[in-house]
Amino acid sequence: MVKQFLHLPHGVPADDTIGRVFSMINPNVFQECFVRWAQSLAKENEDLTSIDGKALRASNDKGNLPKYIVSAWSAKNQIVLGQVKTEEKSN
Repeated sequence: MVKQFLHLPHGVPADDTIGRVFSMINPNVFQECFVRWAQSLAKENEDLTSIDGKALRASNDKGNLPKYIVSAWSAKNQIVLGQVKTEEKSN
């Protein structure tokens, strides 16, 4: 799939290399850029945003309560627009 977007004459980098590159990215700056990009998509396309909550598998080990996450999904662009961890299941 990467080959569709990048010309990599020496092949796809190893997962360790990709991990090192991502570890150098400032998460706050990345979030800002991602939000601006996602907002630009929403302006270009009329889109419905789906909201869904899930309990994370195997997150309730050692007697702890499971962790829950709520996601906003853009069906037209096929991307998750954002996720928020919640302390408990709710509607």
